[in-house]
Amino acid sequence: ADGTENWFVVVALPTRSYLELVLFTRARMVVTAFAVGAVSVILMLLMMRSLMHPLRALTRSIGCCASMQLDKMELMEASSVAEIAEIQKSVAYLAIRLYHYQRFLPDRLVLGTAL
Repeated sequence: ADGTENWFVVVALPTRSYLELVLFTRARMVVTAFAVGAVSVILMLLMMRSLMHPLRALTRSIGCCASMQLDKMELMEASSVAEIAEIQKSVAYLAIRLYHYQRFLPDRLVLGTAL
């Protein structure tokens, strides 16, 4: 032990089968990422559709209430989203109340022309 140490450099080269495994794994990751992305886009589109349909029906119903064309209101399908379902119930209740006011009050009061 004179203070000099011998160092060796060892280079490990990957074998062909290891490189093939790495490439195969990378390809599977890309396919999996694409599949997850595609499923996410499809689910997002379905969610948007499930929200837009009840919102469009609500918009039409509110328009009928605003123009006092209660006979043109269509029956709304109950939404699975709790907040939208609550608004649907409120609009339906509003339409019923407006219908009763419209039937029993003179036209000029209902249409807001008499002050």
